[in-house]
Amino acid sequence: MNGTVSIWAITFSTLFLELKFILFFRFMPFFGSYLAIIMNTIDKVFSFLIIFGLIIFAFAHALYLLLQSTSEISQSSNGSNTNMFKQFGSATLASFYMIITGDLTPISLWVSNNNTIVMILMVFFSFFILIYLMNLFIGILSNLINDTDNYAAYPMGTMYTPVEKILRILIHY
Repeated sequence: MNGTVSIWAITFSTLFLELKFILFFRFMPFFGSYLAIIMNTIDKVFSFLIIFGLIIFAFAHALYLLLQSTSEISQSSNGSNTNMFKQFGSATLASFYMIITGDLTPISLWVSNNNTIVMILMVFFSFFILIYLMNLFIGILSNLINDTDNYAAYPMGTMYTPVEKILRILIHY
């Protein structure tokens, strides 16, 4: 390196710096209760998110093995017919996109070609991931938010004066 910093290092350092800046808002009553709910929720659903990620990985791997070598899709000039499942990384991103948005466009070209295995995977994927696991995740989150006592989870409480809050911020950082 000749004195230049790579773009990815600048990107991630900016992201982490801004996230740390957001954490400073937890000492303000308006933002603190919501940040406490978010932090408590992340702590309690982390294992569910790992299982969710493994399921995404399993579907991505199945679709990658099934669709990587198909010659039914030709590259068009606008890129709309791109096979997202030729590489495993893009297959994982396409599966994650399908789960988060519910949009099955990455596999729609094979569905229109009457590929029954893709149809079976799509139905199983739609029911198991999009309907069951996403609703289960929403239910878990709503239970955690209802169980969280905002004032007990709020790190500073409302009994401190503004000067005491500033001193506590300076002590923590």
